[in-house]
Amino acid sequence: MINNLRITSGFLLNRSFRIPEEVKLGLVRPTTDMVKESIFSSLKYKIKDAIILDLFSGSGSHAFESISRGAQYVHMVEYSYNVVLCIKYNIDMLNVQDYCNIYLSDYIKFIIQNKKYIYDIVFVDPPYNMILSKNFWQKLLKFLIVDSVVIYRYFYKCLFNIPDAYVLIQKKQYGSMCVVFLMPSKIY
Repeated sequence: MINNLRITSGFLLNRSFRIPEEVKLGLVRPTTDMVKESIFSSLKYKIKDAIILDLFSGSGSHAFESISRGAQYVHMVEYSYNVVLCIKYNIDMLNVQDYCNIYLSDYIKFIIQNKKYIYDIVFVDPPYNMILSKNFWQKLLKFLIVDSVVIYRYFYKCLFNIPDAYVLIQKKQYGSMCVVFLMPSKIY
């Protein structure tokens, strides 16, 4: 079992960081380098100077990769206290305190309580057994602008219907995992 992940591009290239112990319990599913590189190559120029939300942050891999590639700021949301401690350790070890913040929060509570941010990119990477409600997708819209991108990762056997008010930009399958890129079709 791996204990570290690495950053694949940018100013933190090849720097490694710890993964939480919860990976052994299946509560955290780190994104492989191949999948991460594919996701970020699809985002290309959107990362530079972007404000990013990383829901279900897990290992922090999406956040750290985004920072390394030039994101202006990343908000990470994670509900597990132990996982948050691991992410905080990695933030300090990578010396990226000025580029990110980690919130110990349930994803719905964060979405409901926060009103002041607009995000260019949102990573949504919940546990495989979690079904996200229509309400979640509707509430997420308040954080988006017309050209925002939402990257959603899910288990390929799960039925995924494009949520109302979103359009599918791209879909990729990697083994048992699907990744979709969505954009809002309308903003409220």
